[in-house]
Amino acid sequence: MKPAKKPRVAKSEVGEEAGAKVATKQPRKTRALKEATAAASTPAAHEMADLLQLEEENQKLRKQLAEKLRAENADLRKRLGHS
Repeated sequence: MKPAKKPRVAKSEVGEEAGAKVATKQPRKTRALKEATAAASTPAAHEMADLLQLEEENQKLRKQLAEKLRAENADLRKRLGHS
């Protein structure tokens, strides 16, 4: 007598049961890049937020410096008698 056949299981189910990654249709480089980005997304997000905050502060300081230099130039022109 023949032993009973086991029910067929899809490859993805077998991989999931064994704890293996399920293959996707993405190219290898793209998949690796996405996995690396996902793994580093939290620190990268914090770094990006810090960078944006520094950029805003930099713009504010540049505007303040420009205003100060314009005022000094206007004062010097008055002292020299230039219009």
